[in-house]
Amino acid sequence: MDDFIIISPDLEKLKKAKELLKEKLWKEYRLLAHEKKTMIVNVNKGFSFLGYTFKVINHKTIIRLKRSNLEKIKKRVKEVKYRLNRKKMNYNGAFCSLMTYQYCYKFCDNIRIKHLISRYFYNEE
Repeated sequence: MDDFIIISPDLEKLKKAKELLKEKLWKEYRLLAHEKKTMIVNVNKGFSFLGYTFKVINHKTIIRLKRSNLEKIKKRVKEVKYRLNRKKMNYNGAFCSLMTYQYCYKFCDNIRIKHLISRYFYNEE
């Protein structure tokens, strides 16, 4: 995997770690760090990483799904319902597909995922 988060309160250590990591990635693996995606940010302001947004508020880390990921899940829920209604998927397959979303994201927007499934699959508000 070539995605990293390095956390430290010391800005100088972070700058040094960034340069060392870039060197090591190139020397050992011939990987180049993407300059626009390689950054040092303040965790209190938040940052996006691998489809999630992270932010520290009152010494608590808040993890949320990016809005674009919620849209993809909504689209998939509608697709599962469509396929189930047209007998292109059985109920067991539909259930497993939907529960995958619910349990994959159980540590971040689980309530929002449940609401999406209820609204777009079961037509409940």
